[in-house]
Amino acid sequence: MNSFVEAAELFDVLERQLRLLRELSADLIASRSAYVGMNLDAIYRHIATQTAICDQLRSIDEERTIAWSAVCASCGLDPYASDLRQLALRIDPKIGELMRDVVTKLALAEGELRNLNRAHAVLIDGSRRTLAILGNVLASFCPTYVRPGNSPSVAASTANGASR
Repeated sequence: MNSFVEAAELFDVLERQLRLLRELSADLIASRSAYVGMNLDAIYRHIATQTAICDQLRSIDEERTIAWSAVCASCGLDPYASDLRQLALRIDPKIGELMRDVVTKLALAEGELRNLNRAHAVLIDGSRRTLAILGNVLASFCPTYVRPGNSPSVAASTANGASR
């Protein structure tokens, strides 16, 4: 294979990674309403979607490493010691420009995703604290109400042979 084909494959992998990062960002934003509304079914759906996207991102990362090694090898570069700037000098200038553009977009998408992850962690922490407060409120009411099985009238009626 020549360097053009391998560079195009690397470009395709980078574009798919960008698409997945944007999908993950969109799902994180969409999941906010589920957490605010405490909609467990929607929360679980969003978690499943995010997990699937993360699995795809892991496989794309492996593909990217393989594609990077292949394009570097076809250009006579060491894949571990080279960077995009060196690669862009050896491949077709148009593909190099497209690759720089998608890598810039990837960096921006990763930064946006990091910010969304921080906001999502704050939202989850707030939801956890809200549920803990509600649990404490319910626990504080437990001593106020006696269990129906322990009430004296139920115990007296069962001792006299009356059925419930």
